[in-house]
Amino acid sequence: MTTRHNIFYIIIVIILTNISCQPIIKNSMQTGTWSKDGRIFKNEWINLCVIMPEGYRALSQEEIQEAVGLGGEILINDGIFNKQTYNLSKILTVYDFFIIAESGIPNFILLYENIGIQSILNNFDEEGYYNEVKKNLEKLDTLTYECIGKSIKNLAGDKWLVGSFHLTDSGVFQDYYLKKIEKTMVVFIITYTDIEMVDKFISSISKIK
Repeated sequence: MTTRHNIFYIIIVIILTNISCQPIIKNSMQTGTWSKDGRIFKNEWINLCVIMPEGYRALSQEEIQEAVGLGGEILINDGIFNKQTYNLSKILTVYDFFIIAESGIPNFILLYENIGIQSILNNFDEEGYYNEVKKNLEKLDTLTYECIGKSIKNLAGDKWLVGSFHLTDSGVFQDYYLKKIEKTMVVFIITYTDIEMVDKFISSISKIK
């Protein structure tokens, strides 16, 4: 396996520590759409407009499901999820996009988790959700994490709680942007090595209205 594929695989494992994917949610969450040329993403429900950076592409839902599935065995083996919990998480979470550079990093993932019907998450705000992510990351045996901490950052003019982490055996960092809407946690995950590229991308995201 090449270095590129190793990095991509690690990223998927990280994301799966608290969430998974399967677009079968029947609550208020709504997914966005891409323009015909595949360069502009809009979601009116969360009021975000995202422009695809040059040299990047969006994974298809089939590619996302395939990539996410690679990490499931590690999560189960590391004791983060049992099979029943893992299967439940796949029903409760929807990926809206997964934008990835040719090399695998940086990448940008937007997803929504229905926390309203999970007893452990039902009353969580953004900080409670961050603490759950942090706890699960620290449980991993296969990967070693350092929690950098949390902060408040602006995204499209709104304030989001951001939890930041570092893979201690690499130069890879990951930020979880969190915003709760009713019983859904909006999670925008950025995995990167170059913070300047991330800042440029974040500043390009705008409101639709």
